[in-house]
Amino acid sequence: MLNPNVRIKILNFEVSIQGEVNSPGVFNVINQNISLTELITRAGGFTNKANPSKVLIIRNTNTEIETKYIDLTSYEFITSPYYFLKQNDEVYVRPDTASLAFDFGILRNISSLALLATTILLIVR
Repeated sequence: MLNPNVRIKILNFEVSIQGEVNSPGVFNVINQNISLTELITRAGGFTNKANPSKVLIIRNTNTEIETKYIDLTSYEFITSPYYFLKQNDEVYVRPDTASLAFDFGILRNISSLALLATTILLIVR
């Protein structure tokens, strides 16, 4: 009796990452097995503005597009079906809204106040 053996290998296994990582882009995966944390490492890690508790994975299945926010600070992430990425998954690392508010709101206001105070001191003198 014959026992045929069929082996399928995807030649163009790619995943992409964008957002708050140091080197966003499309990454080819040779062994067809990559975890989300390995992809982030390949992308140079998070920037200072990244929010590791709100990482979006976009997965295109045959029938629909799935979106899922992953919390990398949670232990449950390791056992989730999104720990290992699939062919053509897209990952978006969101910025931390608290750091954005600080960077753009407070710093802009502080620099504006400093400019105003300097101008007043120059006029008064």
